[in-house]
Amino acid sequence: MTVNTNGSFKISWNKVAGADKYEIYVDNGSGYKLFQTVTGTNITHTGGSSTVYYKVKAIGSKAVSDFSNVVIGSKTDETYSYNSIETGLVDTDYGIVYGAAVIKEYTGTGSEIVLPSILYTGDAPYLVTGIESWAFAYVSTLKKVTLPENIANIGMNAFSNCNNLQQVIIKNKDCTMPECANAIPSNATIYGFKGSTAEQYAKTYGKKFVALAG
Repeated sequence: MTVNTNGSFKISWNKVAGADKYEIYVDNGSGYKLFQTVTGTNITHTGGSSTVYYKVKAIGSKAVSDFSNVVIGSKTDETYSYNSIETGLVDTDYGIVYGAAVIKEYTGTGSEIVLPSILYTGDAPYLVTGIESWAFAYVSTLKKVTLPENIANIGMNAFSNCNNLQQVIIKNKDCTMPECANAIPSNATIYGFKGSTAEQYAKTYGKKFVALAG
């Protein structure tokens, strides 16, 4: 098992002779549930809590194996504060805004971060569509952050006072940028596509901009 830079777990296992598929069961703290059935020998799972338990069963046309040994995934550096995902219907730790999730507060100490496309509440996936105001403010360890195409909105002062931030890569050409010069510090270079809202933001507030290929 490996822990990816976005906080997800990659689980791999050996191929079992005679197996046509594999069932992966996940326990986020509420008991094992079937998470996925695959024909390959690895999966990637975002998790949903700091410690997750996995076990695998091989399925063949003539036999079904016992469960594998339990593998435990543990995030020593909790990348995202899941209890502060913005909520429409507040449910203590988790909630949804029109079926999507936003990042409200980063609590880690990473230097290079790729924001996830999906966050999970239990095993239910929700597309991550935005970053709340002040979400990454004052994170002194942050040097590079990549925002994938699913990130459609950046809040006010989202990266304010990230004094060591050098690169902000924005892959959504139409991402709604904040009307705030301090959202991205002056020491950071913004990477985005030509004609994008990221480029317009850089021009408006005198930020360094580098065009991405494509």
